[in-house]
Amino acid sequence: ETIIAYGRDRLCRRVAEDREVAACFLPRHLASVPGAVVASQLVSRHLRFKYRAETRAAPEEAARAALQRVRAALAGGGGEHLAGGRFSYADMAVGTALGFLRPPGAPYSRFQPKMVEALTHEAWCQEFADLLAWRDRLFARHHYNRPRQGEWRLASDDEGLSGRGR
Repeated sequence: ETIIAYGRDRLCRRVAEDREVAACFLPRHLASVPGAVVASQLVSRHLRFKYRAETRAAPEEAARAALQRVRAALAGGGGEHLAGGRFSYADMAVGTALGFLRPPGAPYSRFQPKMVEALTHEAWCQEFADLLAWRDRLFARHHYNRPRQGEWRLASDDEGLSGRGR
């Protein structure tokens, strides 16, 4: 949660301060509506206000410390999973939170280049390159495959959740 609070505040600050960034996060059909960009910036300011207590509790150093704890947990658990030696909610929650360092590429996200630029924390991408590589491996291994009609499965599930297999 510390990583998400810091990342949310950082992104909301960028949107509130930069009209071009605000415009890129709007749905295409709203981007040309008069006042939509200003409304987006006002919403970002409101979100910063709404989550101000969390933001005060999660300054940059607290977020960096949380990322270092993730690194230590991975090292202690064999480098593949955060809890119990197997894929869990913790892996997905932290993997998703790492999107505030740099969003995952396709097919896991469909962000436009300006969105990726707004979300990317260049210095931390270098400092925590190992965590981003872990996230990318995790997403690749457990990526949801588009199912055939009437079926759904995870890429890591050889049987498929439908029981029909691949």
